[in-house]
Amino acid sequence: MTVPETRGYRALATMAAMLAPACVLDLPAAETGPCGFSERLCGTRCIDEAFACEPDAFEGTYVILLIAGVNDCFDDWQTGNVAVAEAEVVQQGAEVGVTVTGIAGGLFAIVFGGEPVFAGAVEGDVLAATFSGAFATSEASCTWTWRSRIEMTVQDPDFEGRVTYWPQTNGHPSCAEIRPDCRSVQTLIAVRNPDPE
Repeated sequence: MTVPETRGYRALATMAAMLAPACVLDLPAAETGPCGFSERLCGTRCIDEAFACEPDAFEGTYVILLIAGVNDCFDDWQTGNVAVAEAEVVQQGAEVGVTVTGIAGGLFAIVFGGEPVFAGAVEGDVLAATFSGAFATSEASCTWTWRSRIEMTVQDPDFEGRVTYWPQTNGHPSCAEIRPDCRSVQTLIAVRNPDPE
């Protein structure tokens, strides 16, 4: 894959070359770094219990590198495949909206249905937002749509995380055979474009 030589893309191409094809990055787990006495978790950081968990600033436009990892859901998924997307993050306090833009946004809407907009919140240095697809698929008495969740954390100077996809069924017993629960995951590495001067 050739990554366009535009702002932000060159850095992502360099990072992609350093990653193993099937690499899946996990957000730091709270249980591996417990907070001390009189502290509590704020995103991935420990803060004094006396202080509020203030959200980091995620607002801006991003170039995002997506690396296909674990897959249980899609027949045409290729582990290690690399894709580049663009996104715009709008933030008001802890509330956040993520819109996938450009060609990737159009493809997202075609495949899953609805506007490619994720809604969620920021806690400390962690952004988490979810998308609910509009296209419903039915087989026998089982009906499902697709959902997707972005989880992204600050790893100065970049942002890292994952995008997870899974089916949301109507809960009919036949879904256990027709559309069993599954997860497909992409590693996410993002560069925020600098503010225009």
